[in-house]
This record gives sequence, structure tokens and C-alpha cells, in this order.
Amino acid sequence: MKNRFIVLALAANLLCLASSCAPEPMVSLSKSSFTGSSDAAEFSLDVTTTYDWVSSSSAGWVRLSPASGPKGITPVTVKVDANNTFDDRNATVTFSSEGVTSVLTVSQSQKNSLVVSKSNYHLSFESDTIDVQLMANVDYSYSVPDTATWVRAISTKGLKESHVLFQIDENTGFSIRETAITFTDKSKGLSTAVKIQQDPMIHFEMSVDSLVLAYDETAFVLNVTTNGAFQWNTSGCTWLDCSDEPSFTPGEMKEYALHFTAESNLLHEPREYTIPFVDANKVKYKLYVRQEAAPYILVTVASGRTVTAPVVKETSDDAVIDWGDGLREAYALGLTHTYADEGPHTITITSAQASRVNLGSLRGIDRMDFRLF
Repeated sequence: MKNRFIVLALAANLLCLASSCAPEPMVSLSKSSFTGSSDAAEFSLDVTTTYDWVSSSSAGWVRLSPASGPKGITPVTVKVDANNTFDDRNATVTFSSEGVTSVLTVSQSQKNSLVVSKSNYHLSFESDTIDVQLMANVDYSYSVPDTATWVRAISTKGLKESHVLFQIDENTGFSIRETAITFTDKSKGLSTAVKIQQDPMIHFEMSVDSLVLAYDETAFVLNVTTNGAFQWNTSGCTWLDCSDEPSFTPGEMKEYALHFTAESNLLHEPREYTIPFVDANKVKYKLYVRQEAAPYILVTVASGRTVTAPVVKETSDDAVIDWGDGLREAYALGLTHTYADEGPHTITITSAQASRVNLGSLRGIDRMDFRLF
């Protein structure tokens, strides 16, 4: 019986030698799947085969090193690129050896995104509504600071979930106010903010809104109290000017002193101009300026101790004559004056209105100046 077993064993060995005793093809992986976040990743696995092997990846974002190898146990490094898309993605890596395959599955999460279409809102002081549009692939919530009671969310059935309406109350104060609405995904991984800045209600006050100036060159100061910038325009007036260029501080209540100069009015008619002002909210104001007419002035030079005043017709009730020696009195036809010496003496007649001078009645007059008559 023992000899029989020996014979059978020898026969089996001879048969194995005849067929080269080839092993069955086999591919074994130490890891068959990998699931990662959107970040780049790297991991290792062992590939065990009975013959040489090769690999192929279904996606370029999964790379192997080495990508092929000999039979036996081969350590392999798998590199996964960062997922910059906004969707989950999957790939397979197939290991093949002599017609036998084994598959590694790689899964990667989406890149989470929470983006607002507009991150800054600068609003006027008036009540308003803002529509914040979001692009998100996560569930999110929003929060408004408790101190910002002037900002409230509004729900509207017609809006999509990616829109949130906020009611902004009117700013009745005189200072700029600001806040931020924070949008956060519910997993607390992402957040973004929308900043809101609201201009103050504009206060604008002028110290006067109308002025009456004398006919001669006059300087005056206009005080403007406001919490915003403003503009004025005197380009349409040739006799009125302001050279000031104040430095504005928006949101801060300040008083600005504007220095104006009116040239002498050498005409015998009054003139006027309305200076337009525009505040920071484009509200218009006016400063009315009137300048009186120049009076009729006749200057004469006379000699002699007793002098008769020139005859000026149709003078006004406020006409005066200055005899040039300290005496000044109301003008009247036929006035005479006695000096302490022979002169010459300068005589000035001023009248708000006059028509002509009677040259035929002049006595003792050396010279007459009609430039302001």
C-alpha cells in the first residue's frame, strides 16, 4: 500500500512538471474604497498579485505611484486632487493582471460654497429694501446683530430660497450707521457677511436766507451748519464771489463759514442774485442777495469865502451836501456857505436820485467831477 502512494505522488509531480505548475491569476487590494473631503488627499494601499499588474483610472484627479508593478506585494500611493467643483464626484481605479481585475472606488465631497452676489450696500437715509442673493450648495442661516433693530428680514412667497429680503428703516439720526448680516451654513463650516452702511438724514441750516448790502464793496460771512457735503454756485454772478473751499466731514455735524465779497455797485439801480445751495441729499436751498444802487455823487471844487451850492435837479429827500470843512447838511436849492478862508474847497453832493446839474447857475466853481453822477 505504501508503494502505491509513492507511485501516485511521483505521477502527480511528473504532471506538474509537464504543465509548469502555473498559479491561478489573482489581484488583491488592501483597501477597496476611499471617501474624502473636498481637500487634496493622499493614502496608501498594497496590491498583491500572482503576475505583473497594471492600473487605469477613470478620472485624471486620481493618480497612482506606481501605476503598474511586478507580481507579489507592491505598496502603492494614491493621490487625490482637491475638488474645486460644487458637486460630489466619484472615480474608479481598476487593477488588472492576466484578465483578472480588482476595483478601488474613490469618492470626494463637493467644495462647499456660500457666496453673496453683493457684499456691500450703501444706502441713503430713506427707508429701503435690499434683496440679498446667495449662491450656495449648503443649508444656511443668517443673523442680524441685536443692536441693528433697523434691519429686518422679510419673507416673500414669490422668492426663491437663494434670495432674502431685508427691510431697512429710515435713518432719522444725523450720523452714519452700519451693520453686517452674517450668513452661515448649518454645519458651521462656512460664513459670509453682507455689510450695510446707511447715510444719515441731512441737516442743513444757513445763518440767513436773504441779505441787503450797501452799494460799496462789502464782505459778509454766511454760516452753514450741516452733517454732509454741500455745493453752491456763483458762476452766474460777476459781482459776487466766494473763494472758500471747505473740507467736509460727512456724518459729522459742523459749522462752515463762507466768506463772500460783493463788488461796489457803481450803477444807479439796485442789483440782486440768488445763490443756489445743494446739500448732500440733493435738496436745494437759496440765499437771496440784494445790493443797493449807487447814489448820484457830484464833486465840485470852488474858491472864495462864500460859495453857492451847484443846482442839482430832482434830488431825493435824503440828499446831503458836504461842504468839505466839517459841515454836512441836507441839500436844498440855493444853499450858500461861508468859509474861514478863500479855499479852494471840495464840495460833495450825494443823492439817491438826481436828474441833472444846472450849469448856468454855477458861481465860483473851479472844477466838477461827474464820474459818479
